[in-house]
Amino acid sequence: MKTLFKIALGLVIVGIIIGIAGIIAGGAGVFGTTNPDDYILIEESYDVGSIDKVVLQFANKRIYILPSESDQIEIKYYETEQDPVVITETSSTLSFIEDNDWDFFWSFDFSWLWNHSAQYTHCYLYLPVGSTFAIDAMTSNGDISIEDLTNLDYLDLHTSNGAFEFTNIAVDNDLVATTSNGGIDVLNVICGGLFDVATSNGAIDVTNLTADEIEADTSNGSITFSVVGAYADFRIILDTSNGSMYIDGNKVADGRYNTDRSREINLDTSNGTIRLNFID
Repeated sequence: MKTLFKIALGLVIVGIIIGIAGIIAGGAGVFGTTNPDDYILIEESYDVGSIDKVVLQFANKRIYILPSESDQIEIKYYETEQDPVVITETSSTLSFIEDNDWDFFWSFDFSWLWNHSAQYTHCYLYLPVGSTFAIDAMTSNGDISIEDLTNLDYLDLHTSNGAFEFTNIAVDNDLVATTSNGGIDVLNVICGGLFDVATSNGAIDVTNLTADEIEADTSNGSITFSVVGAYADFRIILDTSNGSMYIDGNKVADGRYNTDRSREINLDTSNGTIRLNFID
């Protein structure tokens, strides 16, 4: 066991030495570099036509989805030669999928850590308010923010290391958002289907939500909800291992109420307090 440990330690040390040599050599070797001149600004616009779905898949971008000031779909982001974005347009779907150069990735380009400028990691998608869109968005390292859109069909959103922020939006069907590390902030949202948000490490704060089926889950964080509707209308399931539970400001010991109702609120955290309030 000691021999294996020494071999592993030796390999790590050799890797560090090679890496330092690469940095000294100006970024050659195992450490790549990316500087501002490598980033290319992409600005495109598209006629809506029969497009009713937009797909975004990025590795390291923060995604902002906002109303367009025109009647076209507009998008703005930066790309590099190592990580170009492949654009595909069909009769109904517009896709932007980052084509990662994994050989480049495994050369340990850590320049994103010091981030030359935040603008290079931002993607802005603008949707015309006169049409309805489904959004399928995924990013590995970045937040996803949606504001002031009431013409959404459904949202299917995923990020590994980032927060969610939804403000003044309406979704005809499901809203599903999952992240491994990040908080979730929701304000003034109407959801016609399942409202399902989850994070492993972060608080969930939802204000003024209208939905019939609600699920929220976090491992490490508090959960605070204010729901439009009456307490008596919902089947309520609350679970926390280390924290207190409150309904309309009153501390409760049991987490099961109105079990015969069809509309449901299910809030679950391992470490945190749950506060559920109703707005009639």
